[in-house]
Amino acid sequence: MLYKTVKVQSFFRTRGLQKYFVVNLVDAKINKNARVENIVSRLLAECKSTQQEVKEELQTLEEAAKIDKTGWFKRTGWLEFFKDRNLVHLAHQARAPDRSEHKLKLAAQLAEGLIERSVKGLATLPQELRRWLRSAKQSEIDVRPLGRLQNPESQAVYASYIVRFVCFYLRVLGDKEQQIMRFRQQRDTAARSESSAASSSDEDSEDEAEGSDADDDSPRPRRRTRSQQAPDMIKDTRELFTWTAEQKSCAIRLWDALDGDNRGAQTEALLASISSFIFTTYHPVALSTGLIQFLAVLGINVDTGRLRTAKNYSYMLAGIVYCVRVLALEKLLPGGQRDTQTEEDRDSFLATRHKQLADGTFSPISEMISMLAYGKHIRLTAGNSGNAY
Repeated sequence: MLYKTVKVQSFFRTRGLQKYFVVNLVDAKINKNARVENIVSRLLAECKSTQQEVKEELQTLEEAAKIDKTGWFKRTGWLEFFKDRNLVHLAHQARAPDRSEHKLKLAAQLAEGLIERSVKGLATLPQELRRWLRSAKQSEIDVRPLGRLQNPESQAVYASYIVRFVCFYLRVLGDKEQQIMRFRQQRDTAARSESSAASSSDEDSEDEAEGSDADDDSPRPRRRTRSQQAPDMIKDTRELFTWTAEQKSCAIRLWDALDGDNRGAQTEALLASISSFIFTTYHPVALSTGLIQFLAVLGINVDTGRLRTAKNYSYMLAGIVYCVRVLALEKLLPGGQRDTQTEEDRDSFLATRHKQLADGTFSPISEMISMLAYGKHIRLTAGNSGNAY
């Protein structure tokens, strides 16, 4: 056994007395080693759990690549985009607003109202423009005009996709704001700690002058172990999501407007924010744009943790295309200003449609139209596989 005689002076110093007691160093060492072993074991368990999650995600993507015989995942580029990412965490950021997310709940209500306002504008739009709006081709008008959906429930479902998109990128913006707030809190805490340490340095020097042995042998507070932190659910979204300076600026204006009470200003800020993601172009990869990245996340089935096939995804994509078209119309030709719109406004709309709202324009809606066409081809091929001739 190892023992050490420790001198105690704190209480008895004032009376001119000194006391000694015996400390068992072996027991102290064993307790310290036990705490270290517990910490190491916990960290190893966390690391093993994380590695297992990553392994399962990779297996899921590999299985999807092997099972898919249609080329859908190769066409979408999802497998490479989601490589080494947690699909569940990504899909979690594209959910509807939670009860505690008050600003997102307001944004969701505004988005639903904006979709309805945009659809109402179709009734007063000239039929020729509605045919151009429906057409996927740059220089060929569609036979049928774009109109209100016959089933109101379908419009509500389609609008929910836009709601989830708004929540998706506003969560990324809100996470950035929280990071700044945490940085400021840590900075202020560090400043207060330094000030407190400086003020107490004089008192410490007096105690050292009276007797250093007592300070060396006095019991020290137990070191606090780092508490187990919850997983960063938004980490993958934060790292994958990209947006332009204009898109981020519009999102910030929307975020600030949601703190006010002016519903008109909030709706216009929301329309400007969504439009910044619609009226943009990409080069050379479509998944470099924020809206297409969200569409990839929308392709994650939360219940199964797998990617959606063309059959189970095309209807969602069609809903997004419909909403994007009516929102683009509301941005370019507002329904409330129909009486004052001129031929110049009409020509400007047609020029923008030709440049950014049709197939082959390197725009988000161009990528959506291409994906829809590929999904339709897969369905037709699968449906006629037993009757090739």
